[in-house]
Amino acid sequence: MALSRASVEQLFEQLLEFIRRMSEEEQRAIREGLDEEELAIFDLLTRPEPALTKAQEVEVKAIARRLLAELKREKLILDWRLKENAKADVRQTIREEYDGLPEVYDRRLWEDKVERTYQFMFERYPGDISTPPTYQ
Repeated sequence: MALSRASVEQLFEQLLEFIRRMSEEEQRAIREGLDEEELAIFDLLTRPEPALTKAQEVEVKAIARRLLAELKREKLILDWRLKENAKADVRQTIREEYDGLPEVYDRRLWEDKVERTYQFMFERYPGDISTPPTYQ
């Protein structure tokens, strides 16, 4: 099916308008190949430090994806923040996934990233994964 020049131009304008309406973070998530939730975890792992190589970035993105999938699939149960065992399980899952972080994460940095991620999950995931988290 051939498109006319007018159709192609109209389609292009619609695409540009869609991109303009996207938030900066949505655009960044797409550029990074992550969804917004995964991008939030990736940012926790990379900001303000450490500086990573491209290969390390790929590795850290994979860890962010796996962690979020595991937590959402099995750990963020209803009212998890009210149950000591569930809270400990979430923290342990983060620690286990972060054991695979590149060597650039020294012990101090690793502990900081575990704690920041746990606090992020605690604040933004109330325990009902049908309710989307907040990122503000």
